[in-house]
Amino acid sequence: MLLTDVRSVVARIVFDSFREPVVTGFRGSVGPARRFILRDEDFDIHIKIWGDENSRHIRGQVLPRSGKEFAQAQCHLLRKGARIQSTSTNETGEFHFDDVPAGDLTLQVDLPGLTIVGSLRP
Repeated sequence: MLLTDVRSVVARIVFDSFREPVVTGFRGSVGPARRFILRDEDFDIHIKIWGDENSRHIRGQVLPRSGKEFAQAQCHLLRKGARIQSTSTNETGEFHFDDVPAGDLTLQVDLPGLTIVGSLRP
């Protein structure tokens, strides 16, 4: 695949627990955490961020909105455009990052033929 064959989109936040009450059926465990959903036209990305400034964690899942099968994806945390951590999704689209630094971060999800970018800023 040529680099020009990869489409890039910016995901928008469609739910944020910092701004809206928790809705029934939202993924995640009990406890203080920020939960939100990033969305583009094909995928929802469910995110949970918790911990303190010295030890934050991010768990997420990339979910196809059209009922397609899960695709393997590479997920990257970016700060000021530079990658600071990377991981891969598992067979159900789940990913995680531990020891996440404080500050403004961006999530980049690289799928076959598509790159999704979304802000993790509260």
